[in-house]
Amino acid sequence: MESTKDNFVAMLRNNKVPWYVGFSDSQNAFLKEYKTSSVIIKRKIKTGAVMSTQRFKATRTMQNNVFKRLCTLKTIYPYTVAISSEPTDYLALNTASTIVFSLFKRFKCDFKYINSGWAIKDSELITYKVVVIHNVVGIDDPKRTYKIRDLILKYPKALKLVVIGGTTGINYFDSYLRMPCSAMLHVLSGPNQNEFIKYKTKPSIETPVFTNEIERLLKPIVKKIEVKRE
Repeated sequence: MESTKDNFVAMLRNNKVPWYVGFSDSQNAFLKEYKTSSVIIKRKIKTGAVMSTQRFKATRTMQNNVFKRLCTLKTIYPYTVAISSEPTDYLALNTASTIVFSLFKRFKCDFKYINSGWAIKDSELITYKVVVIHNVVGIDDPKRTYKIRDLILKYPKALKLVVIGGTTGINYFDSYLRMPCSAMLHVLSGPNQNEFIKYKTKPSIETPVFTNEIERLLKPIVKKIEVKRE
């Protein structure tokens, strides 16, 4: 009999998630491995002819509390949460997946991972409880930005986790999407970011293949190439 974790991994595969996605078994395990980062937010506010700067700080404690509340929701609310990491989206995607797994264990809910670069047909817009919008980077791309806005608006009843790489989530929402978000998480550090997950045909929990193991596996191929060159 497959466990809840095995079922979740199988569903992740069906969602065609990035090959480097991972998740923690529990929020406590996550908080031991991953660290959020305090973020100072600056917003320029224009009142008449006067321009002023609004500053506030999203502390680690605040963000950790947001993470805990999302993992332990008694009802899934249609929040829009910005989850970010730098320089890549690796840590942010794992954070989002840990939240989704926590909710999946609690509610056995349908969830959907959406690549922001893919076309989404109206027929695919079924009533998912949780939606993860990924492949979002902190650059000025008006065409992609409008598409991400549309995706957020297409799921008004779902919890939406927007995974962002290369900038803080609040900066991306303020500077590019021009939309409010319910909360933010900016993840500073976590497990080895050079992990690679082996894909197998049978859904199971895989042991990551680290960089040194990949080099070992590639040695025979490299030797064959060198022989052919000679």
